[in-house]
Amino acid sequence: MTKDELEKFKRKNKTNTLSDALENMEQILKKNGKMYDKFANIKGQHEELKDKMLKGIISESYNEIITNRLRDFLNELLNELTLEDVNHRNTSITGDFQPVNSSSSLENDIEILDASWSLSKLISRKTIIIVVGSHLVAEILDRRLAEQLRDKIDKLGSYSKKERAIILTDVEYMSQLEEYKGKAIIRDSPVISIGGIIANKQTLYIENNRNDDLFLIMMPTFRIVSLKTEQNFQVALHGTNSNDTKMAIDLFSQMKPHGLRDFLEKAWERRLLSD
Repeated sequence: MTKDELEKFKRKNKTNTLSDALENMEQILKKNGKMYDKFANIKGQHEELKDKMLKGIISESYNEIITNRLRDFLNELLNELTLEDVNHRNTSITGDFQPVNSSSSLENDIEILDASWSLSKLISRKTIIIVVGSHLVAEILDRRLAEQLRDKIDKLGSYSKKERAIILTDVEYMSQLEEYKGKAIIRDSPVISIGGIIANKQTLYIENNRNDDLFLIMMPTFRIVSLKTEQNFQVALHGTNSNDTKMAIDLFSQMKPHGLRDFLEKAWERRLLSD
């Protein structure tokens, strides 16, 4: 994109509807660059607002107020947008870096497994294991939260270095460790467990064995607790209900220090690009 094309893009999307402008921004940023997280926050709030409007949770007047506020935020983001942001290619401090794209990574995964069925080509000790409960409600609610977190991790990671996240149920995770013992491919992988101690056995395990000298947050309605074992380090994110669990995940994702970025830097043994 040239400088003139960027200016034309900015002018057009300042007058577009918020939905159209967000869609255009999604295409131009392509989940790359430090501006994307700011954009994703605006988009997420807009989608949540539309959902609440459809369900009749908020009034039209309130919807209009918040939509206008989001419009202002997006216009500020458009003003900050530079050629570097839209023509951006992620590079890590240590050199070669290929961010994970969900659709392309699926195609690559299929090609690799169809050719050799070798999980070691896709998973390593740098792969983050997100564990959710194995019952119906956990699949409906917690897995969707896990998928959002997985996508955030994948965007920060490098597919070629197996810096990614995969989602397993607590039953499958524990079954892998029990069946393969010390040879389990996921044995040394860091763990993020989502869901409460009743819904998720891995969360219960982390709670029962947590390191109180490590960073933890214990609020009345949600908790973030940590565990370091000889093989890996783990964190549990859970609340009294799904909204509180989401709050724990959001806080962990945004915290500096001790949040997701620190967790990934330890797992991947490198510094992440700054926001």
